[in-house]
Amino acid sequence: MRIGISFITAIALAGCQTEQSTTAGQGLAVPQLSERNSTAVSPSAEKLSIDESGRYFLVANSSERIELYETTSLRKINSTQVGGEFSSINGSGFIDSDRYFVGYVDGKRGALRAFVKIFQIEPEKQVYEHAFDAGGDVPMRVNIHYVAYRKTLIDWQKTQEPLEIWSAHPGYAGVYALTDSGRVFTSNLLGKTLLLHDPRTNQRLYWEAGIKPFDAAITRSEHHVIAVDDAGSCKVWRMPEIEPLGRCGWGALFSSTRGRVVVAPHEERFAVSIDNRVRVYSLQPYALMSEFAMPAAVTTLTLADGGRIAVADEQGNLEVWDAQAARPLGRIQLSYVEDLAFSSQDRLLALVPRDGRYSVHSYDIPSPVPANPHP
Repeated sequence: MRIGISFITAIALAGCQTEQSTTAGQGLAVPQLSERNSTAVSPSAEKLSIDESGRYFLVANSSERIELYETTSLRKINSTQVGGEFSSINGSGFIDSDRYFVGYVDGKRGALRAFVKIFQIEPEKQVYEHAFDAGGDVPMRVNIHYVAYRKTLIDWQKTQEPLEIWSAHPGYAGVYALTDSGRVFTSNLLGKTLLLHDPRTNQRLYWEAGIKPFDAAITRSEHHVIAVDDAGSCKVWRMPEIEPLGRCGWGALFSSTRGRVVVAPHEERFAVSIDNRVRVYSLQPYALMSEFAMPAAVTTLTLADGGRIAVADEQGNLEVWDAQAARPLGRIQLSYVEDLAFSSQDRLLALVPRDGRYSVHSYDIPSPVPANPHP
């Protein structure tokens, strides 16, 4: 019986016929990740964000506070409280290397409203604020030109009338992503559909995914969309033709954790995980770059330009891989990892809870060792 299950699981995890990469890193000695420094953060911390220059990072809390830090020293620059005692943050991140945003929902006096604020780092000041009449459990998305929340798109740099956003889900549940050009990408889990809508032209690309999109992503270029269901079945499409490129996983018969997908910040690459398995793909051309397994089910992962990927599992194992070379670069055992973010090719930040407290740890990533070093 065990042989039969192993065979079926192997078939379920197999990718498309063109994939030629094999499981990587077997038999390689992997160095420990070296901790550079660490700092205590809010006990309600949930998310890390890093600006594109790698100079600053944000720690967003589950309540009403967001903290800005300098990456190298981990020095706290400021801590901003938004809203009141009944507020909750529903979005935060960097717009560019000198501006960041925070979105939050405030339910004081019984009226649920959503707000967005944009801050400049140097000199420190608030540069924009907008209030939405209705609030809800929908993420706030902001980039250098636009704010997207529920059914509203705002060009925050100009004084124009808000535009209406169409969503694959009538309640704006599921995936909700804003592209650089102002298009909004949404999903409908039960309907197994995806929608890429441009509110400026009202152009809508709507299609059936054929799988329940528990997680989905669109690349920075908007040239590719990836979706994965709760069992790890994964599909890729080329845009705007909505042309299927193939599968990036067929799903597993037995799965304890839902599938996850992340894309590289600028490159046409993505990574997908199901249970303890991780796969990294290039999209131009479409090909499997590497595949590896963690000791336990994956809880968080992040992919950097250049092919480096950091992955943590439910047992606190943290590993960094070079997907291009298909080899591990470093690993460390921690209590648990809440979130991960690369500040550069050679440095990784990890948000780590322990004994009811949270801290951010900075790790130096070892340089890759040649597979066959010459004497």
